[in-house]
Amino acid sequence: MSDYQQQNRFPQRKKNALDNYAFRISAPVEGEQGKWSSLVWALSGNNLAIKVYTGASSDQGNNNGLIQARLEGIHFFAFLEMIKEAIESKEEYKNKIEFSNYIYPGGKRSDKPVTLSTVYVERNKEGLIWVSVIDNLKKERPRIQFPFGGGRNYKFKHADSSDYLPAETSQLIAKAFYNALSHIGTHLMVTEYKESEKKNKGNNNNNRGGNGENSYYQNSNNNSSSNDDDSDIPF
Repeated sequence: MSDYQQQNRFPQRKKNALDNYAFRISAPVEGEQGKWSSLVWALSGNNLAIKVYTGASSDQGNNNGLIQARLEGIHFFAFLEMIKEAIESKEEYKNKIEFSNYIYPGGKRSDKPVTLSTVYVERNKEGLIWVSVIDNLKKERPRIQFPFGGGRNYKFKHADSSDYLPAETSQLIAKAFYNALSHIGTHLMVTEYKESEKKNKGNNNNNRGGNGENSYYQNSNNNSSSNDDDSDIPF
């Protein structure tokens, strides 16, 4: 197949500022030396999303290790406000956003919406700020903390040349992400907006529940409810 045919069969996604590698947050894969989990920000349709690539060998059978939280419209900016709250908090902070929708195990719609993903924002007692994305349908999947930090190549120092404490660096980088994602997210949602295609009333197999993310879960036999207890989360 020619390059031209391949490009038309698999059209290339238009890249944007969020594809900049420097915006991703990484964490080492537990028990696998040299492997890293990554959290990236993405434009998903007309909405913004958080995508986690777990990097764990045991998780590659789950959509190549991808866990996604789609935050439609204003909800992404509500997530950013949670980061701001964590930055400004003088004590521990832990809040979350749950996303629920119908699923279609075996092609049949669930009786009620179920929780598909949860986004956590936390500030621990040491002052470190982190985010996490959980797959609620498959609770055995990795639950990874992604702390805001300066990365492996940068060190932040005070005027007296003393190093920033880890909490100081975390809060500084969290502020930077809050500001950067607020501006980039707003710009992309305006400039990359596409009017939704009219649905074919005779076709009930597409866009079930009105959310494209739902297709990822249509073959799941997990009947998790939106009232699942999250007390087993190891953080």
